[in-house]
Amino acid sequence: MIKYIKVINGPLETNSYLIFCADTGQAVIVDPFDYMCIKEVISENKLKPSIIVNTHFHEDHTNGNRVLKRDFDIPIAIHGDDAGLLVSGCRILETCGIKTEVSPPADIILSEGQKVIFGDESMDVIHTPGHSPGSICLYCPDKMLFSGDTLFASGVGRTDFPGGNMRSLVKSIKTKIFVLPESVAVYPGHGGDTSIKIEKKYGGDIF
Repeated sequence: MIKYIKVINGPLETNSYLIFCADTGQAVIVDPFDYMCIKEVISENKLKPSIIVNTHFHEDHTNGNRVLKRDFDIPIAIHGDDAGLLVSGCRILETCGIKTEVSPPADIILSEGQKVIFGDESMDVIHTPGHSPGSICLYCPDKMLFSGDTLFASGVGRTDFPGGNMRSLVKSIKTKIFVLPESVAVYPGHGGDTSIKIEKKYGGDIF
């Protein structure tokens, strides 16, 4: 069984996730910012991190990469279209005077249809460009979608950062996300949870 713990952390209240196999405790760390907070949750729940997955390269989703990779000796994974930007891309928070950690390079390059395996469980990688060129969602078939900054509750990710493209974002949502079962729960990179059904019905005029 796949379980998850949401960790709201950082100055932009990023939703980091610890997604784990209930039988083995093997866990995926998704979009870490505050590594101390995340390490505490890992310890409290006796989880065994096996990989860090970034849904995109922005530092509010990657600030914890360096320390967590070092302390748990685990790889960092990101889509190929964001791999270069992970270490050289825009420093959004630093323009606001907030110092952040630069991530090490990715160890694993993800692509559409690839599986992220943890314990006895796995999630599918869905490439959803728009918020960034290499934005991805992680899909637990027919159950859960961890959507990063592609889709929020009643909203979508910004496209005014380098590499963003609204046309691509809308296409990704229509052709990659809204084709999933309406019962699928959606867990975004910021804000509250939602579902495919709710977003198709109340998602706004953008669609």
